[in-house]
Parts: sequence; C-alpha cells; structure tokens
Amino acid sequence: MDQQSQYVPMPEAGQVQPTLPPKKALKKLGLILIIAPFAGLIAILLLYAIITFILQAIIAGSTPDVVNGVAELTAQPSLGLAVAKIVNVVLGVLGIICVLGIFTAFPAGIILLIIEAARKNKA
Repeated sequence: MDQQSQYVPMPEAGQVQPTLPPKKALKKLGLILIIAPFAGLIAILLLYAIITFILQAIIAGSTPDVVNGVAELTAQPSLGLAVAKIVNVVLGVLGIICVLGIFTAFPAGIILLIIEAARKNKA
C-alpha cells in the first residue's frame, strides 16, 4: 500500500468539532446514569436486609448457655456465618459506590439529557 493514502492531515486550530454519540444513545445513557445509582442502592438495601434476617435466624438457632444469668453462644461460628458477614461487607462497599454514583452519575445523566434536548431544539 502507498504510505500517502494512509496519511490523514491534522485539523487546523478551531476546526475540531466534538463528536457526540447519536441522539438515542445520549438519551438512553442519560436515563441509565440517572436511574442506576438509585436502583442499585435500593437493591443493596434489600439484599442487606435479607442477609441480616438470615444471620439472625442462624444465630437464634444456636443454643445459648446461661452462665451467671448471662446468655452466651457456645456454638462455633459456622462457615455460613462467615460468608454472610463477608457478603455484608461487600454490600456495604457497593452501597458506598452507589451513593457516590448518586453524586456523580446523576448530574452526568442530567447533562446528557440537556445536551440531547438542546440538539433536538437546534435541529
């Protein structure tokens, strides 16, 4: 192949136009960025509640020993209990990410919807 056919000249200053995705893609991405952090946070809170309920059922299933009027659980922590605690930590980290997403993705989604609306009004 000829080297000259592969050469693309650089545009002059002031000639560069930002390329935006198609209109439908902007609207879809904007809506996803607005809805996803809230939906994720709700899902994480529901999962956290379910896992906490299961943890309480596991702990309540253990028989307590009463020593000097204080109930103590003698059962060794089970593998399921350890896994549930790890899952709770992971859900906590995902919850933090969703809350940060509310502060970052939500405004970005609004900006994308505004750009899409401005494009629509301009055309």
